[in-house]
Parts: sequence; C-alpha cells; structure tokens
Amino acid sequence: MSLSYVSDHTGNAIAVQIPIEDWNLLKKQYPGVEAIQERLPQWQKALVDKRLQAIADNPTRLRPIEELYEELEA
Repeated sequence: MSLSYVSDHTGNAIAVQIPIEDWNLLKKQYPGVEAIQERLPQWQKALVDKRLQAIADNPTRLRPIEELYEELEA
C-alpha cells in the first residue's frame, strides 16, 4: 500500500491518503470501516481517559504483550 501524507502550511502531517484500490480492499475485509468516521461517544472517551490516567499514575501496570501470550498459553 502506498501512502501519501498531506501536510499543513507548517509542514505538520495532518492526513494520510491511500489509493482507492486499497480503500476498496479494506472495505471488503472490514465491512464496518466506514462507520469509524462517527465520533467517539462521551462515555467511551471518559473510559479511555480513565484508563490512560491509570497508566500515567502507575506505568508499571503495563506489561509486554508477549507476557500475556505466555500467560494465556499456560
């Protein structure tokens, strides 16, 4: 997939463009992808904010994903 980045007047990347063929493939693979454009409901935003704050308060709570896989296999 070739990506094109769109920048603002200061050079900051503000968007990504993908070829239409790739977009059509993504829509086939993930039928609900177009619904992602909807705004995040406030209750979900609050939950994400709460979880991010918990991580910021105690970063040692995070563990590598490999540890989770090992734990699940055991």
